[in-house]
Amino acid sequence: MFIFIFLQEFRINPRESFVVETTDRTVLDFDKFEKVQDGSTLYLLQHEHQALPVAAEEHITFTPHYDTLIRGGMYEYYASQGQAPLAYTLAELIDNALSATAKNKGQRTIEIRVLNDRTVGKPAIVVLDNGCGMTSKQLNNWAVYRLSKFTKESSTFARLVTLFKTLTCQKQSGNSSNRHQVTLREKPPKYPRAIHLREVEHDMQTLYINAAADTFEFRASTAADNGTVEGVIRYHPFLYDKETYPKRPEAPDNDDDDNESGFIDQARKKMPIFECFWNGRLIPYTTVSEFDWCSPNKGAKVPAECYSRLSGVLFTDDRFQVTTNKLTFTDLELKLKNKDTIYTTVVNGQKSSKRANIQNEFSLWLQNCHEKFDKQVKFLGYKETITRTDVPTKRMQHPWGTFSSIEWDGKTYTIGQRVKSLRTIPVFYGTIVRFLLYGIYDGDVFATGGQVEPRALYDTVRIIPISKIDKTATDEAIKKNIDNDCVKIPELLKVVWPKGNEWPQNAVCPAGTPLGPINVEILNKKGESMSSMPSAGQGKGPALSMHLKIVLHGSKGDQVISDLLAQHSAKWGFEFKKNENLTQLGKYTLSLNTVMKDNDAPVVGGIQLPNFTLKFTIKEGDAQSFITGRVSPSVRVGVPFNIPLQFKDLYGHLTAPPPKLLPHHICLWVNKYLVENDTCFPGIPHSLHVMPEEDPVKVENGNPVAFSVEILDEAGNITAHPRQIVRCQVEELPLVTVDCSNTGAGQLMTKPINLKIIDGQPQVRKAHFEMPSQRHVASVIRELKVIPSTRVALMQVYSADDDNLVLRNNDKIDWVVGGVLENLFYRLYDEAGSEVTVSAEIASMIKVSLTYTVVYLLKSPSFSCSPRPDEPTRLKVTLPQNTVRLGEALPGNINLDSVAVTGVRFNSGPLGHREMCFKYATFTKGFCVCAVFSVTVVSEEGSPITTFNPAAVSMFLWNGVSSGETPPPTYTYFLRCRTMSFKENVVFFCRDKQIPEHAGPHVVQFSLRVDETKQLFSDQIQQISLKHYIHFVVQPCDADNQAKISQLTKQKDELTLAIALMFKSQTIDTLINKKSADVDKILKMPRRSCSIRENFMLQPDVLGTVGHLAFVEDDTAARVISWHISGDMDCIITKTKEAAERIYRETQGRQQVMALDSVFVSPGNRPLPHIRNGHTLFDPPGNPVYARELLICPNEQESCGIGELVVVSCQNKSPCPTILTRQGDRVSAKGKFGGAQNKAPATQMFPMFGAPLPQTYHTLRNDIELLQQYQIAVRKREEAEKERNDHLKNLYSPEMKMKKQELEEKKKLLEDIDRQLGGFVDHGVSFLLFFLFLEYS
Repeated sequence: MFIFIFLQEFRINPRESFVVETTDRTVLDFDKFEKVQDGSTLYLLQHEHQALPVAAEEHITFTPHYDTLIRGGMYEYYASQGQAPLAYTLAELIDNALSATAKNKGQRTIEIRVLNDRTVGKPAIVVLDNGCGMTSKQLNNWAVYRLSKFTKESSTFARLVTLFKTLTCQKQSGNSSNRHQVTLREKPPKYPRAIHLREVEHDMQTLYINAAADTFEFRASTAADNGTVEGVIRYHPFLYDKETYPKRPEAPDNDDDDNESGFIDQARKKMPIFECFWNGRLIPYTTVSEFDWCSPNKGAKVPAECYSRLSGVLFTDDRFQVTTNKLTFTDLELKLKNKDTIYTTVVNGQKSSKRANIQNEFSLWLQNCHEKFDKQVKFLGYKETITRTDVPTKRMQHPWGTFSSIEWDGKTYTIGQRVKSLRTIPVFYGTIVRFLLYGIYDGDVFATGGQVEPRALYDTVRIIPISKIDKTATDEAIKKNIDNDCVKIPELLKVVWPKGNEWPQNAVCPAGTPLGPINVEILNKKGESMSSMPSAGQGKGPALSMHLKIVLHGSKGDQVISDLLAQHSAKWGFEFKKNENLTQLGKYTLSLNTVMKDNDAPVVGGIQLPNFTLKFTIKEGDAQSFITGRVSPSVRVGVPFNIPLQFKDLYGHLTAPPPKLLPHHICLWVNKYLVENDTCFPGIPHSLHVMPEEDPVKVENGNPVAFSVEILDEAGNITAHPRQIVRCQVEELPLVTVDCSNTGAGQLMTKPINLKIIDGQPQVRKAHFEMPSQRHVASVIRELKVIPSTRVALMQVYSADDDNLVLRNNDKIDWVVGGVLENLFYRLYDEAGSEVTVSAEIASMIKVSLTYTVVYLLKSPSFSCSPRPDEPTRLKVTLPQNTVRLGEALPGNINLDSVAVTGVRFNSGPLGHREMCFKYATFTKGFCVCAVFSVTVVSEEGSPITTFNPAAVSMFLWNGVSSGETPPPTYTYFLRCRTMSFKENVVFFCRDKQIPEHAGPHVVQFSLRVDETKQLFSDQIQQISLKHYIHFVVQPCDADNQAKISQLTKQKDELTLAIALMFKSQTIDTLINKKSADVDKILKMPRRSCSIRENFMLQPDVLGTVGHLAFVEDDTAARVISWHISGDMDCIITKTKEAAERIYRETQGRQQVMALDSVFVSPGNRPLPHIRNGHTLFDPPGNPVYARELLICPNEQESCGIGELVVVSCQNKSPCPTILTRQGDRVSAKGKFGGAQNKAPATQMFPMFGAPLPQTYHTLRNDIELLQQYQIAVRKREEAEKERNDHLKNLYSPEMKMKKQELEEKKKLLEDIDRQLGGFVDHGVSFLLFFLFLEYS
């Protein structure tokens, strides 16, 4: 049917042969025709390979992905940003041309045309090839956006030998069957220029190939996809002074000579070794730095810089995928560095048959390349490693190794050898100081270069690369050049005095003598004058200057007087003008120094430039004037003094006076006005002035007297001198003194004058004033008139009821016992007998004592009362014993004041207490019954509680029966006083409470007040059952007091004796030794301890392990808590995170640590779970507490990082934090309990907290510390007493008495001498002399 339709439609002869093909030349048959889509273009041809006579058009219809239209090329655009996108675009066109010409059976032609003719159009690059185009199917595949090249349906794909390898073969063989050329078309009439790719010499791959001395080929096979990668490594040797590794065109062109320093200018630097190609195309963004087998290692036999001289390429096929823009491999490096990848060597294009390690093969090949191709310098005689500050780059200043010699190109250069520089400006000659090579070394080493430090003329040092040493220069030529330069060195200075006033060495000249002028010339060894240094090479050397400095050597150091710098003059040389400023006295030094003009340095290359030194002295000139010197500041009234005269030269220097002087003087009077104007000081003591000046001086009896004393000179000025002691002696009073040495005045206060005034008449006494040290000063006498005092002197007490009763001092009166002495009044009198009016102040000073004694502060009259018995009113009974057996008589007597009762006996009746009553007339006396109650407060467990306040316990007693849980409102007896706590119970003493007198049943109940609102009551107890709890004791009150007094007196005597003994250091030593022995005994007692070792305790910021940071006193609690946190007992607690990390690193993570500054510690004042807002929600069994309250932490941390635990005495199922019971059960916060995991084992199978030292230990330590402090005080007191006794013994020894006698004799002799000196004082008018010296004309 298919053929029939064709014959009919196109009118084809049935005998004519034909074929029907699609546009991609697929021949259609019946089956294939069914698959042809509607609208497809078909070719009707005579045979299968018939060529199309004309170009055929085909209408292709497809629906492209929308991203193909709107985002095509976007990824490639952004991926190539910052790069040269033209190269990647051109590479894509060339890659398409290679694919299109892959099936060519004849010649393949790919032509690149560069169109630069703007008359035709814009500049463009055209890629032409003779390959096939795209079929419709390939066009449809292109239209699918992002369809991978590796998944497109294509019957064939270009598997070509890479372009790079093709170019390599062309360049190496020189022939090629393919045609690859680039054509540049320019504007007419110029002809197109064409060049073959194999003729390009400046591309990087060509540079790598041309610069390589040898290659190492290898092959890598990946195991996952059976991929193959072929690689080539090239070696670029170091030739003498530079690397041959090619530089990229974009790299800066640095001067190799200036940067040559060994390893500084490495060949490859940080660039990777391998560039990667995919199917002949460079993938620019993927490079491989190196493989493990071709990287430097410790056992390498070649220097590390040899590895920086490698370059290489990797050739891949389709098994390695690239990105869409062909800029990056997706997984090449991961596959190559996989451990399953196999590397083998390739020899002559074939895989090596030897089974060898590629790393060993590569190392041998690299060692051979280094030994065969590298031309390096060998550094010998390593000396030290230094830091160079002359290197501008800071990171390159250290380290630099120094060497003594090198071997270079068959020659050996050593220290001290003469060398000549090459290619330096200027060329200089010198001797080698050392060789420098950057890096750290410890012996001989090969390097690609280095630096040499030669020393030239004037010790000029310059560091140059080794490559700049002139290897053709001979030693004789260098030495001759150096000798010619040495004679040009400056040798000496020629100093000329053009005015003829030359100063000789060590000259002595008067002040103001001019110095100079001076001319200076610099001469060399030939005697030639010079003004500049000779050049180390060609040209003129640096200029010279002359430095003049004049220095004065004074007592305060050197002083620069003149500092000048002169430049050279062709006419005068170096000239310095006259100096007329030498006016200061002293020794001088003039120095002339040759210095460099540019830096003023007097030394060049270690050579001192010529200099000249002149030493001279400047003295004072002739006298030109004089001045009067300062008068002595100690000029005093009446004492002669001197006036100094000083002569000076023209410049103010002190000098000798001229000869032939004639003195003149003028006198001025001196009086007290000079003293007032501060022109002189007061004179020596002359008289005493005592105030008050009235005579006599009145003073009231009983009061002291105050005098003001002034010591005056002869002009009446107050004067102050040493040892100005004024004494005042009043009759019948002690001597008083005052020291007027500092101020010349003082005040004297006598003791109160208490004289016996008779009949109110005043008394007269005299006061004598004198100065013992100034016998020439007359004494002064003042008369004192003592008048009677107006103060209260007498008190008399009177009775208002009895006018004749006057109570005087020490009177005795009889009064009835129990009577009242009342209506007493008193009168006050002064010493004159006048009555004193009682004021409020006086009344406040009157006091009356309870011993019937009236007390007044001044006078204390008293009187005593003799008691007189009154009528009897009561009985007093004394019982000697309060217990007796039935049928026996009470021992002793029952005393009733003056009556004694004996033979009291009880023959029958019940046991218990009895009452006895004694009556006399209307008086009755009964015995007091005293009861003692013992009360104990216990917890729910039955153990006593001792932490309550005993005053909170009360006792209730009432008549009748039990009232239930609380006392009735009408209880008759209540007691809450006089309690005493004895360890576990409270004892009530009821001696001052009256027991109910009515017989019958009584009930006793006790209460404990917990707080203001809550009160606990005990069970109510009938009196008949009180025998188990209450013990009644019948005691007489007086006997009890007597027993207590006796006991307290005995205790007082014992304490007094003990205190007396405690004041002795021997007793304290004995007590300290005893307590120290008790402490040692406690420390040696067995005690529970933690078995965990402390290994990091001494490190900074480390607190220790959890098990050692706390103690637990209770054994049960310690076992339970230790079991609960057994996994954390060996955890080390640190203060800082840094300390925890340090321990973690030291133990390599085996030790668990925790830092307190990096964890949250919950506040320690939270209430227990059953307490909210201060109220108890329920009553928990046992006595629950937080575990931290059971921990005793001696260190600064409280909780030690253990956390919130609760220890209770029994198990609790209510929701709360983790609960531990004393029986070892555990209830977690989630409510989990039961099983072996939540039960502490009975035996100790885990580390436990240690037990603390008992409280007795801390008490003893505190007592020992206090005793030691007390012992130090006692020993100081004993030493002070011994020193005092020795001092007193020494004071009263015969030697001291003799010395005291000698002292008195010397005092008398001194007073006699002072008295004699005072007689020579001229009391006339003193005068001053001013002298005037005039020189004879």
